[in-house]
Amino acid sequence: MRTGWMAVLLAVFTVCGLVRGADGPGTAYPFGVGGGSPGTGWFVPTPGFRTAVEDGVLRLEPDPDAGEARAGFGNVMRQIAEMDGLRGVRVALTARVRVVGGVGRAQMWLRVDRPDGRRGAFDNMGHDPVLPGDWRAVRIEADIHADAESLNIGFMSVGGASVLVDSVRVEVIGDGRPLQEASRPVVLDERALAHAEAAARLFAVVWLFEPSDAARDTKAWAHLAVDAMGAALDAGDAASLAGALGDVFAPVSPGLRVWAGAQDDAGPVPAVAEGATLGRFWKHRGAGRALTPGTPNVYSSYLDAVVLDAEEVGRQRSEAFWVGELAEGVWCRVPLWADLARGRSVPASADAGRYADPGVLPELTATNHLTRLAGVAMAWGVPEHFYPYFDVVDADWDAALRDALADAAGADGPAAYARALRRMIARLEDGHGRVEWQGGSAGTYLPVRPAWAGDELVVVGVAEAARGEIAVGDAIVSIDGRTADELLDRAREEISGATDGWVRHQSGAWLVFDLETADQFTMVVRGADGEERAVLVSRSSSFAPDERGAPPENGVELAPGIVYFNLNGTEEAELAAHLDMLAAAEGIVFDLRGYPDSAAYALMAHLTDEPVRSAHWMIPEVTRPGREGWSWAEPGRWLIQPRAPRIGAETVFLISEGAISYAESILGIVEHEGMGTLVGTRTAGTNGNVHQIDLPDGFWVAWTGMKVLKHDGSRHHGVGIAPHVEVHPTAAGIAAGRDEVLEAGVRVLVQRLAGVGGGIMP
Repeated sequence: MRTGWMAVLLAVFTVCGLVRGADGPGTAYPFGVGGGSPGTGWFVPTPGFRTAVEDGVLRLEPDPDAGEARAGFGNVMRQIAEMDGLRGVRVALTARVRVVGGVGRAQMWLRVDRPDGRRGAFDNMGHDPVLPGDWRAVRIEADIHADAESLNIGFMSVGGASVLVDSVRVEVIGDGRPLQEASRPVVLDERALAHAEAAARLFAVVWLFEPSDAARDTKAWAHLAVDAMGAALDAGDAASLAGALGDVFAPVSPGLRVWAGAQDDAGPVPAVAEGATLGRFWKHRGAGRALTPGTPNVYSSYLDAVVLDAEEVGRQRSEAFWVGELAEGVWCRVPLWADLARGRSVPASADAGRYADPGVLPELTATNHLTRLAGVAMAWGVPEHFYPYFDVVDADWDAALRDALADAAGADGPAAYARALRRMIARLEDGHGRVEWQGGSAGTYLPVRPAWAGDELVVVGVAEAARGEIAVGDAIVSIDGRTADELLDRAREEISGATDGWVRHQSGAWLVFDLETADQFTMVVRGADGEERAVLVSRSSSFAPDERGAPPENGVELAPGIVYFNLNGTEEAELAAHLDMLAAAEGIVFDLRGYPDSAAYALMAHLTDEPVRSAHWMIPEVTRPGREGWSWAEPGRWLIQPRAPRIGAETVFLISEGAISYAESILGIVEHEGMGTLVGTRTAGTNGNVHQIDLPDGFWVAWTGMKVLKHDGSRHHGVGIAPHVEVHPTAAGIAAGRDEVLEAGVRVLVQRLAGVGGGIMP
């Protein structure tokens, strides 16, 4: 629901009466919907919906004449850019809403926009929509950030609803949640870096493994991380660092001990608390403890308990704690079990609840260096204890932490902070590894779309800003003096990938979005004639289209008896419509160079006479930090039963480095069962459910939380699915509008059908 949504303004209404009281609670902004002149007030940014005002009531409904031009839902909205009196307060948006006609639902919404494209408060009544019936009074409360640039309000028609709206009003009802103060970029010296590392290490263990009641009830973990970073940076020596960290974590970990000295200086392990009968501990299946709330996933964490048997307790007691060195000469002992007496954990926190509710604490902002350091600690800490591929990737994860802390402290804005996080996540060598932030799409872009064709970086699309100067098929020799290989090396620093092919695949998008150049810059390109030319181009506000052309239609005959079917993004219904045709074909080219939909899974049942399974999907079961003593759960392997009609044609599957995750689940079956000849380039080598971690101020990090092994138990990560026939596009082929991988696939089938060369030569 961005105000920049491409649409025609179908109706515009003005504000009828803007009443401002004194600053503070009681200031009201009633928004009428009648009269007015174009260019002010309410507007509709969604095509195919119309509005009208009847007796002062706004009506929003689908336009019956719109047909396929209609958007998926309708929206009427208003942007309030005059924010005097609205910043730093809590407001209530109220209205009366009715859905008439018995169809669909309505939702009122509110969104706050902040600098750098960041979003503040947002609510769209997704869990409490207005259903058909009588008028209903609706209300949304939200805090308006002190740096808010605009307040956006509106009403949605979902599922074809005809919506009536009346009595729209925004009222200031109190002070808003305070915003953390911004700070200047900070250069961390060796002492400060070591102290920040110590805080990050301790935070991760306490966050993920501390089982006390206080930790269980804590929700403001990011605020605790911020306080820990502040305390660590203020500490002068090892003793003061130990004391500061012990104090800051005491509210959530009352049994924690932090000390300066040697490991043996910890003192005896505490005895079982008097009256305790149970020991409680976290049992993780993947990093469920740190998963984005509400995210459907296979990862989970819960508090389990064991009976404290008097005869066993002495032996078990040493397992109830984790001892680790946080910095040179600074150690910690973190409880992994909580003694339970009368249903409560012992010892109890003297300050339980300090971090229970983030809503009563200041809103964190990435313009503050402590929040950036806290974000690094969170993004580093979860993979540190749960990433399942440290045994097969060459990742110095400790160095990644140190470098990211230094970069984040010195970041001069959200974009620089995002780059610091990306450089850290890239060290995981994980194709699912990524960092996103709400303002990440703002700015201008390179006016070309590049892609690698073998060893050449080739233009596959041109924006209007460069059209006529650069052509599809031109090879990029350099940008501002940086060669294509140098550009790739720069992109590698921020792209996480298990294979070189995936990094190359992603680098094209990285160049468009993230390569820093002046508004005008010089590109040297080599044309189809082999001549190099220097071109002065301007950055663009729009993306360059991919001009390599659409794939053939499903069912098209590419050669006698050979047909094409595109599995990328294709649903099962499309496959069902072509099954008889596919069953009658002599040869089929299945295109799986991207990301499939349900048709790919359904297809497997028609290519086999026996039940087939997917690869091995394994989730770590974790009870201790540091990847100690893992066991593995292997839930939910696919079991696919044969279905008619049986497709008995000779088959080719087109594959590429852009095929990742679900695509590799499908191709793993094809590879193991010998369902066809694989033509193209090695896949991304990354599979398994993605894990997402939310960081403060609209940033989030994703990575793979599951280990996937091939059917025979061998490694998949970083290996992927290799082609039987390796074929790379070329600059000449792109310039000529050819799909050389598809052509090679057809040649393979022609040879197989003719019985020539075994069908594995292009």
